[in-house]
Amino acid sequence: MGVEGLAVTLAERWGVDAEKALIAALLHDYCKTGPDEELKAFLPEDGPYVPTKDDMKFPQLWHGLVAAETASRDFGVVDQEILDAVAYHSTGTVDFNEIGLTLFVADHLEPTRNFAGVSETRREVLPLPLYDAAFRVAEKKLEYISREGKETHPKTRQMAEWLENHRSLAGNPLRKGVVNST
Repeated sequence: MGVEGLAVTLAERWGVDAEKALIAALLHDYCKTGPDEELKAFLPEDGPYVPTKDDMKFPQLWHGLVAAETASRDFGVVDQEILDAVAYHSTGTVDFNEIGLTLFVADHLEPTRNFAGVSETRREVLPLPLYDAAFRVAEKKLEYISREGKETHPKTRQMAEWLENHRSLAGNPLRKGVVNST
């Protein structure tokens, strides 16, 4: 099933456009292969996906920015939700769209992941509403990075704070995708 299958399943559950989720999932790791220096040569120099100073500290995350630029330039993808989802699928970002949040969750919890505790994380996260699930994935990523003593990309921390501030507001449209237990 991989990221693509999980993204579609989650999109359908959460009322998110499954076709867009599939396209984003198919493209998200398109540029993940190759050494960092080779990928650096393809980083966009203009447009919405120019890497920030912070992005430049995390070469393992450049593939999303390059893939979004490639999808736009070479494949004619113009849908901003899809392109943003591809660009920021690893870090997340403040005001992330629902396609992006779906891909963020699917990429972290897809069936071939085998990090310690992944089964428990899937059981905990996958039944949650979209924004709650994305918040828990962001929390899990931040916990892991902290435990490993590594630097956190500010976008992930900022997205977690944004989700924490918005996800539980009563009547807020961010509560979309609540799983009914009846």
